[in-house]
Amino acid sequence: MTGPSEWLGSLRRSWWQRSYRRIHEGASRPLNQYALNAGTRKAFEALVKDLGLCLQPGNDDIVLDLGGGDGCLSREVFDSCRRLVVMDWYAPKDVNTMSFVMADMYHPPFQSEAFTRLFTYSTFPHLGSSASAVRMLKTWDRLLKPGGVLFIGDIPDRSKLGVALTRGFRRLSTFKGFKYYFAVSMVSMFSKTFLVRSLQDLGYQVAVLQQSPGRRFHRERFDLLAKKLGINAQQI
Repeated sequence: MTGPSEWLGSLRRSWWQRSYRRIHEGASRPLNQYALNAGTRKAFEALVKDLGLCLQPGNDDIVLDLGGGDGCLSREVFDSCRRLVVMDWYAPKDVNTMSFVMADMYHPPFQSEAFTRLFTYSTFPHLGSSASAVRMLKTWDRLLKPGGVLFIGDIPDRSKLGVALTRGFRRLSTFKGFKYYFAVSMVSMFSKTFLVRSLQDLGYQVAVLQQSPGRRFHRERFDLLAKKLGINAQQI
């Protein structure tokens, strides 16, 4: 028998998939990934700068962007790396002009230890449950070289649910507020401690990063930077 948490996780995934198709296939497609990642073009440019300073990508890095959509964010952040591969289950219009692989995040079709960096931004809100997150982390771990870095950006903080609801109440009318609260209920929220321990169990050194004030949801979300420990792997 399916429990309440499994049912809610399934509902969340279904709702996000329908929303994703509407964004990419419907009339709102021109909003593209700039709107999804940051809200406005100006905020997007600030986000790119913020991530560049945080991640400090190298020229020899081989990077996989997991769930990167059309790749506009990772292409800016990792513009000087050796190779960038973007993976998503929806192929962008300009798929022929970039290194793109069409696949879902639970089944990445790559050899083990193929990448020096794994990057994902604003994908965790769509996962559905903590169990899904653990499953995904175990899947991704195989792809990363020892000493490699995993960055997970824009994770909804379970302890800040009240902040998210208050923000919606202050800014929106009653009807829009109802829609906002429904959307918040569809966002998967995570405990920092839970995710850190899950990564540590896989052999990672983990740092929780506070988002800068210029980020869209900085009051209610956080980032994780994790280094895969192994032979000759330096600590972060």
